[in-house]
Amino acid sequence: MQTVWVFLLVLCIFIIIFLNHDNSKYEESIQEVLDDDKEKFNTNIDQCVPNYTFYEQMLKGGRGNRKQKRTPLLLLAAYEYVDHVAVTIQSDGWYGQDVYCRYLNKNFEEISQPMRTKVFPEWTVMCCNRDNVSYMSITTKEDDDIVQHTKLLSRKPQDMKYELSVCLAPIYGNETKWLLLAETIEHFRIQRVDHFYLYIKDIDSYSRQLVDYYVQTGIAEAIYFENRQDRPRYEWHLTGVQDCLQRSKYESRYAMFIDIDERIVTSKPNDLLQVTRNFFQDKKVGTVTFRPRWIFRNKPLPVKYEGEKTLRDHLPTLVFHNTTHVSPPGHTVKAILNPIAVLSMWIHWPMHMYPGFKDVGVPPAVGYIRHYRDVFSGDWGKKWMPETLKFGKLSSTDYPPSLMPRLFDNVKRHLDLTYGDTLPNGF
Repeated sequence: MQTVWVFLLVLCIFIIIFLNHDNSKYEESIQEVLDDDKEKFNTNIDQCVPNYTFYEQMLKGGRGNRKQKRTPLLLLAAYEYVDHVAVTIQSDGWYGQDVYCRYLNKNFEEISQPMRTKVFPEWTVMCCNRDNVSYMSITTKEDDDIVQHTKLLSRKPQDMKYELSVCLAPIYGNETKWLLLAETIEHFRIQRVDHFYLYIKDIDSYSRQLVDYYVQTGIAEAIYFENRQDRPRYEWHLTGVQDCLQRSKYESRYAMFIDIDERIVTSKPNDLLQVTRNFFQDKKVGTVTFRPRWIFRNKPLPVKYEGEKTLRDHLPTLVFHNTTHVSPPGHTVKAILNPIAVLSMWIHWPMHMYPGFKDVGVPPAVGYIRHYRDVFSGDWGKKWMPETLKFGKLSSTDYPPSLMPRLFDNVKRHLDLTYGDTLPNGF
């Protein structure tokens, strides 16, 4: 019994000493460890971004930094890969700026610590993966309130859906787009393209009906930019190509970056997919590029579809033939690429391609772009048309005759399905 009392007395003395002891140094030490871990956690981007050494070199090199005025931070999309997340933004002028990745669960609650990173490539923020994340946000400070978020889309090898897709340059401006859009989609569907990513800045309500139709049929998906006029409209082109690089990665084996008035044709009609496969048999090929010939469009597009006569009078591939010589190698080319080979994309070619990959130019005899260019749009006729005339003599050329009837019928059928209820009697 005496032993028990002695033990209790010693225990009480120990507790009194402990409670009166200055533990501040111990607590400070623990906090320092936690802060170190937190700092390491927040800056661990080099542990998850693929080929980080190359990434860092390109960032420091500054290529692609347009040094534009910074616009308010606005998210576009977020993509989860095996080892990292890429968040795309609509904001201009953020190249190289410090920002924080913020992680939210399905209930929009923040989980995990914010992670410091940079905006690079432009319009893109690389983050490390975290478990149980459903939404992503980006803020300029670690403790900023989260006022916007975007759903995290899975992009892993098992998510591959398509073999060849089109990343269509953003639609903008006041000109009606429905006829060009229908012809673009139906031309490339004949060429065995599986899917279309449609980027839209501005569009008239009549053309919007056709966009909605193609989305509802599953042929395309539409990505709409915010209704902001904070930069020249054509500059949204750059935002679109950068997002589509991430959007197509691990969803489409190959992605084609093309404008709404461009049609790639091959020496063997209906052979674009096979041409693509042939070039990419070489695993070192990251991109293949096609040179253009310009076909001059010299009258406005129709405002509305009124049946077959509208197509007979206005379908670009049918009515325009005045054609330039092919451009020199590398001049205003367009690319089909393996998205995983490219770090960042430009309008005509990759801005940064990962080490070990190369670009291959397609000989015009194998395939080239028929670019149906509106000569009255902007200052193109005065500024750029004279340059195209330096490439050689003009000639009269046709869209591949073996494909023209099929293209015409397909365009007509889908326009009838979209606008049939509004057509005049007897169309």
